[in-house]
Amino acid sequence: MTRILFLALFFSICQFLEAQTNIQLSFNLLHNKKPVKNESLLVSKTGDTLSVEILKCYISLIELKLKTGKIFKEKNSFHLLDFENTSTVNLHLNSGPLGEIDYITFNLGIDSTTNVSGALGGDLDPSKGMYWAWQSGYINFKLQGTSSKCLTRKNQYQFHLGGYLSPYCALRKIKLVFQKESKQNINIAIELDDFFNKIDLSKTNTVMIPCKEAVMLSDLACKIFSIQE
Repeated sequence: MTRILFLALFFSICQFLEAQTNIQLSFNLLHNKKPVKNESLLVSKTGDTLSVEILKCYISLIELKLKTGKIFKEKNSFHLLDFENTSTVNLHLNSGPLGEIDYITFNLGIDSTTNVSGALGGDLDPSKGMYWAWQSGYINFKLQGTSSKCLTRKNQYQFHLGGYLSPYCALRKIKLVFQKESKQNINIAIELDDFFNKIDLSKTNTVMIPCKEAVMLSDLACKIFSIQE
């Protein structure tokens, strides 16, 4: 009898493990639908020649909504994407039993509770270069490079977007709906031209603190994410 119960438990565990679905979430940096590498020369629709030297951003509180209505919420969901380090832009989610995905949501940035908890470890470690101080908190989105339109030192632009206190809360929630049947490998595009084509780098080129410009640019940044299907 004991042996039968043991075998039943063993097969139940095996079936449960087989039902686990590992989702890979990959973020791909694009410009005019083409992959971008660090310091690649890009040309905007206005003829501006620019480069991207640094792009880092926080993706947090990832949730998957299934067609069945069930919702998967990733635990300890804080990821720093650094496009100089390709290993950081492919996330593996152990989602448990899963079906077809209706949509995915995540935050671009770090929530206020985590900001006031003090500097943390892992991807939230201040050594990652994405933390100002306790008064300002984390930088949600960091984009730096050069532009022929920038009348700045070495033609540099610098956007450090963050802030968790009103009226300069820069956290943005992103919702991406699947138009086709979802797969285990989810590719998300970050279309840089959707960002650069909406700003004039000759006038807006340096944002380094929480402010109304950071809020405005955060509104633009959250719209450059889309599902690649």
